[in-house]
Amino acid sequence: MTLNESTVWAKKYKEHGSTAQYSIWHCIMMLAKFEEVKVDIDGFDSKDIIHGEKDFYTFMKTLYGDMYANPEQYGIPAAEYDEYMKNIDINKIHANGHKGDAKEAKLRRKFQQAIQFYPNYFWELGLAADEICNSNYELVISKSKYENVLKSFDNLHIKNESGQWLNALNSNGITINENSKKCYITCKKAPKMFLGLKVLLTAPESKYKTENKFRKLNYLRLDYKSYYRPIPGIEDIKMTLKEDHRGILTLLLSQFDNFKTRFALAPRSNITSGDDWKVDYFLTNNNKRIFGFSAGPDFLKISFGFKSPENLMRIIETLEKNDQKLFEWFRDNFTEVFHLDCPRNRAVMFGNQEKHICGGGSMEIANPDKSDIKKCLALIKLIEN
Repeated sequence: MTLNESTVWAKKYKEHGSTAQYSIWHCIMMLAKFEEVKVDIDGFDSKDIIHGEKDFYTFMKTLYGDMYANPEQYGIPAAEYDEYMKNIDINKIHANGHKGDAKEAKLRRKFQQAIQFYPNYFWELGLAADEICNSNYELVISKSKYENVLKSFDNLHIKNESGQWLNALNSNGITINENSKKCYITCKKAPKMFLGLKVLLTAPESKYKTENKFRKLNYLRLDYKSYYRPIPGIEDIKMTLKEDHRGILTLLLSQFDNFKTRFALAPRSNITSGDDWKVDYFLTNNNKRIFGFSAGPDFLKISFGFKSPENLMRIIETLEKNDQKLFEWFRDNFTEVFHLDCPRNRAVMFGNQEKHICGGGSMEIANPDKSDIKKCLALIKLIEN
């Protein structure tokens, strides 16, 4: 995330109390709708398995909700980042270019890693466990493996906070009993939750390696139906968007119903703010990228890439000659970059207006409306021709 992006993003926190709370809200909105999945696990009744799925889903969603309401109790430094951003010199943003701001990035990582600890803790526990769920619905793990799980969080930007994080889990019903060799982890509030965790972590691997990259994302989203379908679909993405963006995306994609297309979805390892859906659409007959979009619970952005300055210049000249209104829309939405020390930076003339681009340049339409969609389709048609 560039400093410019994070500055704009940080402004959104006002309706949530803090940027950290906005990031927790983002996690909640990125969760899949609960849909039970019927699976066979030796030693467990199907009704218990579904009960476990609901227990783990409810536990995690409730945890995020309480974390949002009381971030400090969960060891999440909610104020530090916002205080820094209040005093930032906006005039230095463009000068920093690709480099961004090291302190801003460090402070952002601190509160995001604190948020991410909670789902990552159960992920790591499940992967390392001797038994994710035994007949007593406990997670069983050797003491040495449990210590290794905790050590895996030692490299976070927040130091010495694991005690507070574990105390927060304890207040939510997580209990650890141990003997000389083993730890037995249970939850009073959601007794069968580790059976639900087992379902998410033991989904069958796909024969396609790229699909297996979505296992962490499916886990983070508590997406049980992904047990049989590894990659989230476009409808899953739409369900995480606000209604008007969902409608706009549906309108755009409906224009390609008569074409053979495929989409490529980027796997994400987190669902905190900044970790959004990133999708590219291609024509299957020539594998040519048509457009891309990125989306989150409160934004939608459609993007076009032009590969080379020569391609871009041809489009600029054609638009300026044949459709002045479309040309002006194209020019006004074109992404300008200011990192002049970048070797890929160059100046391009949009009529009588100069803009700096990186490489072949890109165009991004943030939060488009129906008028923008019509123009996007006209631009796609021009590029295809």
